[in-house]
Amino acid sequence: MVKNPDTGKRISRPNPRDQWQTIDVPELRIIADTLWDRVQDLKGEKVRLTSQAKRRPPHLLSGLLRCGCCGPGMSVHDRDKTGKTRIRCSAVRESGSCSNRRIIYLPDVEKAVLGVWPRN
Repeated sequence: MVKNPDTGKRISRPNPRDQWQTIDVPELRIIADTLWDRVQDLKGEKVRLTSQAKRRPPHLLSGLLRCGCCGPGMSVHDRDKTGKTRIRCSAVRESGSCSNRRIIYLPDVEKAVLGVWPRN
C-alpha cells in the first residue's frame, strides 16, 4: 500500500510477478493431485460445449409456459411452506398489467403437461 500525498488515501499496488516469493508446501494440500488433475480435465472439456449445453433451465418447462390472458411468460413466484414451487404471470409480477392473478403449483403443471394427471 502506498499513500497518495495529495488525497491522503492509501493506494494498493501489487508487486511485479518477478518479485513474488513462493514456496511449494505439498503437505498443506486438501485435495489429492490426481483428483485435482481429473477435475481440471473435466473443466477443459466443458469449455468446448455450446452455451446451450452449459446452462440448463432450472425447471422442466422453463421459458415455455405462457399466460393465457395476456401472453407473457410465467415465472417462479415463490415456494410454499412445504417447498413446492409456485408460478404466476410475469406481467402481474413486473407491471401489474395482467388481470390473471392466479398462482399455480409448478409440479401440477408439469404433471398435466406430461399426462400423469389423475383422470376422473
